[in-house]
Amino acid sequence: MSEHDFQSEVIERMGRLEEQSKQALDTVKKLEQQFQETKELAIVADQRGRYAHHRINSMYIIAGIIGGIISFLADYFRH
Repeated sequence: MSEHDFQSEVIERMGRLEEQSKQALDTVKKLEQQFQETKELAIVADQRGRYAHHRINSMYIIAGIIGGIISFLADYFRH
């Protein structure tokens, strides 16, 4: 292999490595964007879950109050 052929091959390989590194960087950027979107969705889902639990707890409180009132009225009218 002559020196010129060697230089050409080295330059060609460096070009391929540069292209591969650009593709890898593009992939990393896309993955970062997807991660950020997923993170935002997870935050929204967490907030919705907390709100749903808050509503359920409120319903239990209201049901307890209504049950207490009905129980009181039933005892009151029974006597």
